Formats: sequence, structure tokens, C-alpha cells
Amino acid sequence: MVGYQKNKLIINLLRLSALIWCPAAVYSYYPLSNLFNFHAVSLSILIFVLVCSYIEASAARYSGGNEKQQHQRYHKYGMIISVFISIVGVIFMLKRRVDQNKGILFIDRSPTTHSSFGILWICLMFISSSSGWITHSDEKELSGIGLSILKFLGMNNNIKKGKLVMKRYHRNFSFISLTTVFVASALGLYKSKRVILSYSLGFIYFLMCLIF
Repeated sequence: MVGYQKNKLIINLLRLSALIWCPAAVYSYYPLSNLFNFHAVSLSILIFVLVCSYIEASAARYSGGNEKQQHQRYHKYGMIISVFISIVGVIFMLKRRVDQNKGILFIDRSPTTHSSFGILWICLMFISSSSGWITHSDEKELSGIGLSILKFLGMNNNIKKGKLVMKRYHRNFSFISLTTVFVASALGLYKSKRVILSYSLGFIYFLMCLIF
């Protein structure tokens, strides 16, 4: 109970920090005069959605029954929205690079550190989303590939044990992917001389680590 109350306090502080940080980050890019600003604003909103989704996942671990299912459902919706926002953010940046005649990434130019972490986030995001889908879906909803993965992880075709293993993998892997997008965002903010926003994002990430 003490651990739950402590985490609840951290969650409330995390929620408040995200509510303050996101509007401040979005406002810092106004007016939206170019595609880079649209890209930055979309990723600022992405951070807020990810924090909210992460909070729901954390709350689900301390609840049961219908309340647990509700938190898991909100977490799922948050991740679906985050995938959409990530793709939109990438499209803005790709369009900007095409307009600037920068050439094709990895062929005509090398990615920056910020871009490298962004690309890594996109890759890990889809893997994390897939593992989450397998973890929380009923057996009837899973494809043959999903069931095969669970049977492999569970050893001796034990799907129930496979789900427990996948759940652990999903949690750890999701946090790694979350770390990459926070690093990418912090680097982008720092590079664009938004140092306070960059460091405050680090504070938000620190709070997320405390409830991991």
C-alpha cells in the first residue's frame, strides 16, 4: 500500500509536469511558419500522449477487474494515437527534406544523432506495439504467427506461460523504445536552442523511471 501511494504521488506529479511541458513546447514553435515547426509540434504532442499512455499502463498494474481493463484500454488507445502522430511527424520532416533537395537518407547523406534516435524509435515502436497486441489479445483474436510466438516463449506449447514471458518482454522493450523517443526529442530541443524544455523533458523521463 505504501508503494502504491508513493507511485500515485509520482504519477500525479508526472501528469502535472506533462500538462505544463506540452503546451510550453508547442507554444515555443509558434507561429507554425514551416514544416520543421509542424514536425516539432507533432512530436511534442507525441510526448504528451506517450506519458499519458504510460501512466495508464502503470495504473493498470495497481488495479483489478473492470478498472484494470479500463486502464489497459486507455493505454491501447494512447499507443494507437502515438503511432499515428509519429508517422505524421516523420512525413513533415521527409517533405521538408525533399523540398530542400537534401537527397535520400543513408545514400546521399548520413543521419544526425537526433535523426538516428528518431529512426530507432519508429522501428522499436512497431515492435513494441506488436508485442503489446500479442500480450493483451485473447487467443481467438491472435493470428497463427502470434500463437506460434506465445507457444515458443512458453515452452511445450504453453500459451499461458508464453503470455507471461511476452508481458515481461513487452514492458522492458517498451521502456527502451520510450527512452529512444525521449532522447530524440531532447536532442532536437537542445539543438534548436530550447535548452530549458530539453532539460525539463529529462525531469519528466526521470519521473517515468521511478514508476517503471
